[in-house]
Amino acid sequence: MLLSILDRLMVLNLLPKKGDVTTLRVIGEVQESVGFTNDEYDKLNFTHTDKGTNWENTVEPKEIQLGSAAAGLLRKALKTKDDAKELTLDELPFYDRIMGEDNGKEASKKSGKKSD
Repeated sequence: MLLSILDRLMVLNLLPKKGDVTTLRVIGEVQESVGFTNDEYDKLNFTHTDKGTNWENTVEPKEIQLGSAAAGLLRKALKTKDDAKELTLDELPFYDRIMGEDNGKEASKKSGKKSD
């Protein structure tokens, strides 16, 4: 999956902070692959304000392979946010991509319409 800087930050924030040993190992692998190298960090020139985090778009999107366990953790976190009506517009494109086909089926259930 090709992840932008925003996508990578979302993944890091969506991952659970606690879990069993197997889950924590999966989380560690995802953090390692999605996290930023020192070189990327320097190029991005992150700044933090009261309104959020800003960066310079000087790093290309990164291809990340998410295993089924990692994707499941992210889907669960996004579904929890969706159920609590806490998703943001910034998260919506990532939600659509990570939820894949399940997203269309869920949207149909909520609207009462059949999906093709």
